[in-house]
Amino acid sequence: MRLVCAAVLGAALGATCAAAGEAPVFTTFKTLCIDTGAVPEAVRKAVEAAGGKPELPLAAPTPGEAASLAVWDVDLDGASYRVQFGDTQSPSDSSRGVESQTCNIDSATDDEAGIAEARRWVGVPPSHSFSDVMFIEVYDFQQNGPLREPLPADQRAFHSLELAGQVWALGLNRSPQGTSMMLAHSVPLRPTR
Repeated sequence: MRLVCAAVLGAALGATCAAAGEAPVFTTFKTLCIDTGAVPEAVRKAVEAAGGKPELPLAAPTPGEAASLAVWDVDLDGASYRVQFGDTQSPSDSSRGVESQTCNIDSATDDEAGIAEARRWVGVPPSHSFSDVMFIEVYDFQQNGPLREPLPADQRAFHSLELAGQVWALGLNRSPQGTSMMLAHSVPLRPTR
């Protein structure tokens, strides 16, 4: 399976696969969500190139709908992943002139190393963190080229970053039943919706 992963992901996407014992959920998340910028069509192409199969294909929202969502299943390196991606537009997003693009990876693997690698990648303190039966962290950040930095407290500065497509959030969820990683990106509202 390692050769299949290297051939498909490496050649098609310029990615490398995790070695045994590393952070497989984060490696998959990086390839399918981070490297695609969570752009729904780019995620679809990456999942398809990795051999994924649609459970719920991405469809354009009908006029008046606030979201489009796709759900795909993909097997890599002997592990199964559910990939959910799409875009949403809440009333508060619309009033600010933005919408959100999201990509989420779910795995039945409890990947502590993957969570640690995601924290290293984001490089900012968590915005929210809580735990009872499961562990959840959210990291809100701005992307400035290759740098990830905390968001400003000033609402006008924050909104300017939203309109510039620089506001992101990373969500991490880990329990004995599995690991989930989510990337959300605020982008300017598209007029066709």
